[in-house]
Amino acid sequence: MSSDNPLLSTYSDWLNDLVSQKPVARGLYYRRKTIPMDGYRFVECRFDACVLHINSNEFEIERCVISPDTKILYGPGVVRPIKMFVTYGRLGGSYPAFAGTIGPDGEVTIK
Repeated sequence: MSSDNPLLSTYSDWLNDLVSQKPVARGLYYRRKTIPMDGYRFVECRFDACVLHINSNEFEIERCVISPDTKILYGPGVVRPIKMFVTYGRLGGSYPAFAGTIGPDGEVTIK
């Protein structure tokens, strides 16, 4: 958790779940599953040897662990903006706006 106060972290998570328009998957362990990511918010989940399908930017990942053997499949709606950026952008620099956050335990957050 990001806070040293467990009560504050629990309240913060509860409040985030309340205002989120997406169904929340919290603390789940997925192994060898195919998971559509769109429309969901994943919090403190783990994905081992899974296939994650991403077709839009309508998903959230908070403090999750994604194992190296998990495959991520991107649909055309997600790939088009990336192709535009790669084709017409000036690569060679760092683009932190396109990077998720990796915590000290390897947990990933993408919002």
